[in-house]
Amino acid sequence: MAPRTTTSGRAARSRRRPPAAVRRPALYLGVATAGAVLVNVVVGVEPAAQADAAPSETVSVARELGLTARSGPVEVTQDLQPLQDLAASRTAREAAETAARQAQAAADQAVLDRQKAEVEAAARAAVEAEEI
Repeated sequence: MAPRTTTSGRAARSRRRPPAAVRRPALYLGVATAGAVLVNVVVGVEPAAQADAAPSETVSVARELGLTARSGPVEVTQDLQPLQDLAASRTAREAAETAARQAQAAADQAVLDRQKAEVEAAARAAVEAEEI
């Protein structure tokens, strides 16, 4: 046998197959996948949770609120009265603010008119003083 054929055969074989250290993670992944499938088959899938037929919580909440099957319509006017009071007080506040703004604007205009009249009076007095 020629030594050349044996070494080249080993080299070709090593090129075809990666070393064992490189193949090991793939082996672990395959074993983990097979284990997961096996656990899923053994344990099985249970049906989704279903609600009870008796609505016990709904009845207790209705009782807490004082509602019964025979209870009539709720009086809306009593419930809305505080809101109506708030709306009325807000309207009154807005009207008062508007009136205050108008009064302030009138007072500012009166001050400006008085200052203008004082300046005009001083100018007339200065003109009359020069004429004399």
